[in-house]
Amino acid sequence: MGRASRRARRAELSDVRIGRDNVQIGQARDVTLVTDGPAADRAVEPISIEPPLGLREERYPVRGRDDLVADLTGLFDRSDGRPRIRVLHGLGGCGKTAVALELAHRAQQKGVTVWWVTADPTTLTAGMHAIGRRIGLSNEDLLRPEASDLLWRRLRKHHDRWLLVIDNANDAEVLSTGLGDVAAGQGWLRQHKNHRGLVLVTTQDGNPSTWGSWTHRHLIGVLPPEAGAQVLVDRLPHVAEPTDDAVALAERLGGLPLALKLAGSYLALTNAVHESWSEPDAIRTFDDYRAALDEGRLDLLADETQDDQHTIARTWELSLDLLGRRGMPEARTLLRLLATFADAPIPHELLLQPSTLAQPSLSSLMHEFMGGGRRADLLGKVINPLVRMIDEPIAPAMSGVRLHQVLTALAHLSLVELGSSSPGDAGTVPTLRTHPLVRDVSRRAADLRLRVTALSLLMYAMNENRAGSPQNRQQWAAWYALAPHGAFIYRDIRATPTAGTRMLVRQIAVMAIRVGQATVTFLRASGDYTAAAALQQDVSEGTQVAMLPKRAKLQQRVVLANTIGDAGDPATARDQLAALLPIQERVTGPEHGATLRLRHGLAAWTGEAGDATSARDQYAALLEVESRVRGPEHPDTLISRMNLATWTGKAGDAVSARDQLIALLPVAERVCGAEHPDTLTARANIANWTGAAGDATAAHAQFAALLPVRARVSGPDHPETLTLRLNIATWIGKAGDKAMARDMTAALLPVYERVCGREHPTTLFVRANLANWTGEAGESANARDQFAALLPIRERVSGPDHPETVRVRDGLSHWTKRAPARRS
Repeated sequence: MGRASRRARRAELSDVRIGRDNVQIGQARDVTLVTDGPAADRAVEPISIEPPLGLREERYPVRGRDDLVADLTGLFDRSDGRPRIRVLHGLGGCGKTAVALELAHRAQQKGVTVWWVTADPTTLTAGMHAIGRRIGLSNEDLLRPEASDLLWRRLRKHHDRWLLVIDNANDAEVLSTGLGDVAAGQGWLRQHKNHRGLVLVTTQDGNPSTWGSWTHRHLIGVLPPEAGAQVLVDRLPHVAEPTDDAVALAERLGGLPLALKLAGSYLALTNAVHESWSEPDAIRTFDDYRAALDEGRLDLLADETQDDQHTIARTWELSLDLLGRRGMPEARTLLRLLATFADAPIPHELLLQPSTLAQPSLSSLMHEFMGGGRRADLLGKVINPLVRMIDEPIAPAMSGVRLHQVLTALAHLSLVELGSSSPGDAGTVPTLRTHPLVRDVSRRAADLRLRVTALSLLMYAMNENRAGSPQNRQQWAAWYALAPHGAFIYRDIRATPTAGTRMLVRQIAVMAIRVGQATVTFLRASGDYTAAAALQQDVSEGTQVAMLPKRAKLQQRVVLANTIGDAGDPATARDQLAALLPIQERVTGPEHGATLRLRHGLAAWTGEAGDATSARDQYAALLEVESRVRGPEHPDTLISRMNLATWTGKAGDAVSARDQLIALLPVAERVCGAEHPDTLTARANIANWTGAAGDATAAHAQFAALLPVRARVSGPDHPETLTLRLNIATWIGKAGDKAMARDMTAALLPVYERVCGREHPTTLFVRANLANWTGEAGESANARDQFAALLPIRERVSGPDHPETVRVRDGLSHWTKRAPARRS
């Protein structure tokens, strides 16, 4: 035995810790030889392999991991051949070490020997050597090249129950030895079947190829909202149970345990301060905290006042550093680019085109989005030199294979989550998501170049050659995935200061407006009128301040008025269009297509606002001009003919309305197609006016035959489909089955509330129908009460003199007279 080895052995036996320059009497520690590297001149290095149970927060339970901890603890009571190498992987801050500490605590209570080693290049080998000495290896054994082989031979035969935790093994290379790497089973981590022993590894790397098929991996994901809320409440003695606002904050923090712990501790501190000492804007509640995060007033992610080993953001930066060392430096930029999109599933196969990332050209994207042509060519020649200052490639050498490799690597580190989005029955598209806090961190580093690149990619994806038409339901899967990003990026670009030439600023604004317009078109087509109106309001405002032609600005104001009408405010739509009509006539002329379309909207919203006679007369005047200017079978002329018939019926002449539509239907089928939405609308109107003309049974039969066609073309929850279902209920009732009408209408009401909103005029119309059929089915008191509850809402939404308000008031009076008198 050499001098150094004897000295190390004496250190173990005499219960002293030896450093280079001093000797300390104290707690026994294991020591190991350092034979290579920067510390080779030192004979021994002290290392502790005791589990750091002082870091275990005994006051606070580990929430949401009970089943996993119980399963792992139970392995010490079984010899059933279950895997004995367990890898806990997940996003930094998800609580992998907390699970390991809880297991170590419970294992010690069961009499299990626990060793804890941190997978750090400076301590890993020392820790494994210390374990080797604990189980009988000599220092001479540990100096041999095959020391890891010798260690595992002993561990496989060790007679006591034992747990080895290897913590923070984010870079598996640290576990490699001169004999081989981990996946090959030749590093410091080996396969074993000793039922007395268990190895637990914590890591951010969930790549199966890193760990080999002989390990068993457990994804430590984020906490569900209820468990996350409990983590917050655990730290606040003045809160007894999780509340809705605690759940909302847990969702905003993405269920990340470390973030939840920091938030709870912060709120505990602010609430410990006497209220009279607090600042006026002190963050004391869950809602305060969430609002502060949203407004950027609270920087949880860079909180350097905490005692945690790493801040949240730093744990993720370390993961990106690891990918850089593995030859994927573009991962960091790609993650920042993804963070510029909305907090929603990202259709990456639509958006992240390798050729575009490798050589983006904003002008060429604009050219394609505009559909080519001479004007687009000219614009490209003007703009291209100006955008080079921000038009640098994001990933110059990015191929499809490379892009897939980088996204998969990010997913293995839980920085993104790959999956599919399934909006309704529109089909699925591959998507990915980033954790909300990862997105928050990455967005801070996303400059204007990345934001404009995201806008360009989105504009390219929304081209009908790629995503399809936003008005074609068969292609809505892509649009459902793209729409949240269209709305978000439009608003984000508007809020981002843009430096550069006047032409560059204008070009970015044009691109953003194009994206906003396409998104609004889809939202209106799919029936999400409220979201469409909100976004169109923003698009219209952006257009007014952008350096765009007067016609473009006027067009957006017209679209806004119509979208407001779609969203349930026909009176405002009517008034806005009436104010815009003389401007439109002055700008484009009284018989221009844009003017005629504006008049069409004005007539429709005049009728929807309660003046059916005026709507009829406006359509009659408009039809005369359109027939002359466009021709009698132009699609717009046909729509005017349909609407003239509709408002003729609503003005009191149901028979004339029915006959006009019957004469029009074969023309619509020939010009538009048998299943075109406008043709289906004509069929629905024929059914309605057939019933209004006195044949309820025929109306019900016609609506029933039309329903499966409309549901297939527009979708089961589209407002037009719901209108058909409502009409079926109505005409069943009018044909005599009033109880069935009531039950069908009652089943439809929650669907309308979900699709249109609780106070949308159409939803209120359905409530009025339900109240009426309730009374017709024999429940007059119930009908009275429903109308009484509905009346103040309808008066507030539509005004006291609107026909539908009058209808509700009359219904209340009618069923009040027929209901039994209330008992005093």
